[in-house]
Amino acid sequence: MTPDTKQLFENYAAGGYDEVSFQRNLMALDALSKLARQFSNQPHLEHLSSLLLLTLAGQFSISSAFALFCDPGLSDSGQAYMGFGKLKNSTVLEKMVIPVCIREHFVTNPDPVLVDEYESLAECGEIQEIFQTNNIKIIVPLVHNDSLIGIIGLGEKVTKKEFEPNDLDILCTLAHSITPFISNSILFRELSDLNCWYVDILNSVKQAVLIFDSNYRLKLANLSAISILEKLHGNAAIYATRKPSIDELLTQSAFPGWHSRLETANSTGMSRMLESMVAYVGDEELIFNVHTGRFKRDNQGDYDIFVTLDNITDQKASEQRLFEVEKFAEKGVMASTIAHELNNFLGLILGGTELAGMALAKGNTDKVAATLEKIKGNVGKMERFTAGLVDYTRLNTKKHETNLNDIISDVLSFVAVQKKFTRITITTDLAKDLPSFTLDADQMSQLIMNLVNNAADAIKESGKPTRRISVSTRFENIYAVLIISDNGTGIKPELKEKLFKAHFTTKEKGHGFGLVTCSKIIYNHKGKIDIETEIGKGSTFMLSFPIAQSTASDLSDS
Repeated sequence: MTPDTKQLFENYAAGGYDEVSFQRNLMALDALSKLARQFSNQPHLEHLSSLLLLTLAGQFSISSAFALFCDPGLSDSGQAYMGFGKLKNSTVLEKMVIPVCIREHFVTNPDPVLVDEYESLAECGEIQEIFQTNNIKIIVPLVHNDSLIGIIGLGEKVTKKEFEPNDLDILCTLAHSITPFISNSILFRELSDLNCWYVDILNSVKQAVLIFDSNYRLKLANLSAISILEKLHGNAAIYATRKPSIDELLTQSAFPGWHSRLETANSTGMSRMLESMVAYVGDEELIFNVHTGRFKRDNQGDYDIFVTLDNITDQKASEQRLFEVEKFAEKGVMASTIAHELNNFLGLILGGTELAGMALAKGNTDKVAATLEKIKGNVGKMERFTAGLVDYTRLNTKKHETNLNDIISDVLSFVAVQKKFTRITITTDLAKDLPSFTLDADQMSQLIMNLVNNAADAIKESGKPTRRISVSTRFENIYAVLIISDNGTGIKPELKEKLFKAHFTTKEKGHGFGLVTCSKIIYNHKGKIDIETEIGKGSTFMLSFPIAQSTASDLSDS
């Protein structure tokens, strides 16, 4: 039994109500209880306001009523209006502004009042005239947390009878009980509007935006993200009815290695940019710059994770075309320079040959011998010139303190978008405790690029449907260890020891310089390399570099 119901029975027992009034009040409290439950279960302001007015109409036999809610978040005007009967579409009441003096009075005196007997209302002639013109008999203030959040106005009874003090008591009970629910409904509406505004903003950006909870289950996706997911899954059902996991949305076949990279990036709690991540959506190969991070959801330490996808496929295609044009131009300049130098040597040799022939015709053997020596000298210069063109393993090493993991991430973001890595899954497991040490970032990048390129070639040659390259690091004793594995063809035992010899290659169109360069880079960093390989299963290259270098200065050519 609620306090209001208990009080009703006590008053009835004490003779405060007659039988009719008691039954009427009991029905009113029952209606109030039902209305409160509806407000609690479904905080939709417009729907509940209509129920409130209908309940009042039924309990008090009135033909018209209105509710005016006052809150800055409700609309541009800061008000929401609901009308019943003749007051359903009253533009005058809808636009009515409640004066400050009446607001302050209602806050300190929150009980319902008869319009004709309300002295403070008489001081505001315009408001009183509006109420009287619309035949409003009672005003019920709605006060919550020392603030007026609205008023309810009741028209005259259908029976033309006056409102009794008992009616005001029931309205007072109703107002005090229902006002907190109305306040919650207003707050719910504000939050709904804010959420719509928030979603509209997300939908207006071109980047795909995905919001996950801390367990990587989807909470929200904007229109750009939905278009990608629809291409992948065929429809939006997977994320419309429940919270799918990231593995269900960004499948391994379409987004190879994405989940692990996102988890690694978010492990520190700092926002990170992951560049040039490749996805296969339908028949399309797409390249994305991915920005990910997390933000706190509450003061309990819970957080959500955001992932934005910026499609740079067209941009990368343009860059690749530009790179190829520039590379072609560089080749042309280089070829022209080489041809010019070789022509100079050939010109000297040809001229010497002609001089030797003329001297021989004259029988001047001493001059022939001297000319031949000069020709021999020019041939030697040509040999040294051509040797310099191919001996690019002579590397100048410039070391600085650098993090090997950062170099790996940069190189993989570059190679992953190249055509030779199509349908190859590249996974990483980079040790978080790996310290920075002195190394040549450019040489190390070249080393990693050569090894993953060779791995891609071996995988392509194997013809396997599942193609994998894994790159990992770890910190062992004083060594930074880099491990690159593939599931390609493997290396024959008799060829394993020859891999780092000049001009040796296992490729039909190779020149053998790549691994020689790798060997030189490893030597320049005082490193060592171990190879594990099995025919038909793949190869693993394990490179170890000492963290404590004897010197950080440039090494001279070896």
